[in-house]
Amino acid sequence: MVKFEWKGTIQDIDSLFKTPSINGPYVMLVKGKPGTVKSTFCLELLDKELQKHPDHHVMYITFEQTQKSLVRTMSALGFFKKYHDKEHFDVWDIGKMVDEAKKRFSVVDNILEKHKKESYKELKTLVTKSFTRDENKPIGQLILAKRAYEILLNWLDDHPGAKRLEARRFLLTNGVSDEVFDKIWSRGKEPEEPKVYVDYLKTIIDVLKDYKKNYGDKFTMVAIDSLHAIYTFMEEEEKGEKEIKFSIFKLIKELKKLDLISIIIAEEDVEEQLTRKANYLVDGVVELSLDPHTGSRFIEIVKMRETKHETARHSFELREGKDGGIVIKGKA
Repeated sequence: MVKFEWKGTIQDIDSLFKTPSINGPYVMLVKGKPGTVKSTFCLELLDKELQKHPDHHVMYITFEQTQKSLVRTMSALGFFKKYHDKEHFDVWDIGKMVDEAKKRFSVVDNILEKHKKESYKELKTLVTKSFTRDENKPIGQLILAKRAYEILLNWLDDHPGAKRLEARRFLLTNGVSDEVFDKIWSRGKEPEEPKVYVDYLKTIIDVLKDYKKNYGDKFTMVAIDSLHAIYTFMEEEEKGEKEIKFSIFKLIKELKKLDLISIIIAEEDVEEQLTRKANYLVDGVVELSLDPHTGSRFIEIVKMRETKHETARHSFELREGKDGGIVIKGKA
């Protein structure tokens, strides 16, 4: 079981806790408006974890920053100079990963053109044999959905005004499954060309599972930047209130299975419904804020399950350079 101690992380943050440590798995939300150094807060926690345990491994998952920009930020604050070179700290740019994954789908149109004279059933047999690995199955599914879409459009040209049920019956006789039909018939109104879909939550969890498999109990902490970025890349039909809550619940459940100290960053003013739902589902909530008039920065431990902690807002400073980082001050 992973254990995280506040003492020796952010300077004087342990003064906010009467309970000195938390036992994993544990999921924290670090929330605040833009410019409240949420990323820096998480980076310092990761950095200090490695300073205390040089043999551990930590990860920062980002949708919004490149690895180079993060390294510049860390260098300015004096973080990770030793550990980054040793690959104990890893940055995963999910946006870049997904772009690379989408490139794999470029074979779809080539395969459809090459086998355009074959029937749907013949193409289905080919796809079933050729795209058996889990990472390739979505490509095969897209090939079949696109062919079904072509067949459907041609049939509708000959049957104007046809209803959904009639179209479904026709495609079923051609070997098209209900699942594929539902992908191309948009909410019972009109056919819609299938699109490349990437499950970002699954991508994150798969990355973490692989890392855990490689490093075992030595992989102890991860920070995910950010909840809003995950929401942005979700499909429109996944953005309903119930769907959002389920997605957040699923992410937290999967993180806990990996026995990690997990930190999720949330932009408080961007998608407030995301933050509100996450507040109830995570184990801990840290809120960072900035007074726009004075430039003063504040931290508040909103909740931290299984611990006794200060609830009052405290001020903090951000220092750069060799001994840079966050320093907790007194009550606000």
